[in-house]
Amino acid sequence: MKELFMIKSKVFTKLVETGYETYVVGGAVRDALLGKPSRDIDIACAISEDALRSVFTRVVAIGREKQSYLVFHQGERAEVTLMVDTPIEEDLKRRDFTVNAIAAAGSVLIDPFNGQRALKEKRLSQVTSQSFIHDPIRLLRAVRMEQQLDVTMDAKTFSSFVENRELLFTASKERIIQELLKLRNEIKHSSRVLELLETLGFAVSEEFAPQLIKIAQRSDTSFLAVLLTDKRRVSLLPKKLKQRVLLYHAYVERVPTSIDLLRLNREEVRDVSFLRELRGSKTNLLDQYDRLPIKDIGDLSVTGLDLIQAGVEQGPEIAHVKTQLLIRILNGKLNNEKETLLRFVKQEMIT
Repeated sequence: MKELFMIKSKVFTKLVETGYETYVVGGAVRDALLGKPSRDIDIACAISEDALRSVFTRVVAIGREKQSYLVFHQGERAEVTLMVDTPIEEDLKRRDFTVNAIAAAGSVLIDPFNGQRALKEKRLSQVTSQSFIHDPIRLLRAVRMEQQLDVTMDAKTFSSFVENRELLFTASKERIIQELLKLRNEIKHSSRVLELLETLGFAVSEEFAPQLIKIAQRSDTSFLAVLLTDKRRVSLLPKKLKQRVLLYHAYVERVPTSIDLLRLNREEVRDVSFLRELRGSKTNLLDQYDRLPIKDIGDLSVTGLDLIQAGVEQGPEIAHVKTQLLIRILNGKLNNEKETLLRFVKQEMIT
């Protein structure tokens, strides 16, 4: 055990003052060793759920079998894992990688799996051979950790990575997407990321592969659109994000019409235009979007009430008439002027 400067945590301090055996674990310790700030505080504590709730007023159960809790205290949030009749070494044994299996008790380090050595050697090693089996999301986390820490999986870990790759999609859709989006912000070596993602079943087309870092820097949607390229992968997405990704797919494949562009906001048009440029397109969609005479159905110069007073039946017919007006404005057949639109409705659309 070696000395480490004190990791400041109000939750940790409160638990120690209350008399419980308590350790800071995981990423916070790792980051402290690297001299980096850590956004997350993970704590292992020999305490029961009832006792934890008696110490803190706001405790939220998370994780499997309710052994992990989010604790909120004096503006700090920490994840507390209960050590029930087990030593800290057993808690560390359940962690993903050795660099995350280090505990700090005040200024003292507990490192039974040589995580410090792995950090120095820039090596990512699983704690046990069952690591990926116990939690398949660790497969994606390994890809991210390589980028985040500038380390490389050792031979045994990589062999296990390949052997267990099919398990990834047994994890929940939400966790897979969450981990992919965390990876988006960490990519430094795109060729390595592409190699590992392909092993896991994510195929990036040759037009996009060389520019993966630039694509990742743009938005969640653009990054996911180039990673999730078939129906099975797109099905991982929640409904709204799935709709956006499918629009990206469609408009990258074909030139979007003016009506199509209205289904996107300006930043989305910029994303799609960038992806199309990577495929050799010369069409400047952003200029096309900016020249549109109207960009939202809410910008029509007539309201629903105006249309009702003009004789349009209430209900779905209002939306239909507005859509037809919008199309004609975009096609240059009508000007977005109230009198012009109402005249057209009365002459052409009311029978």
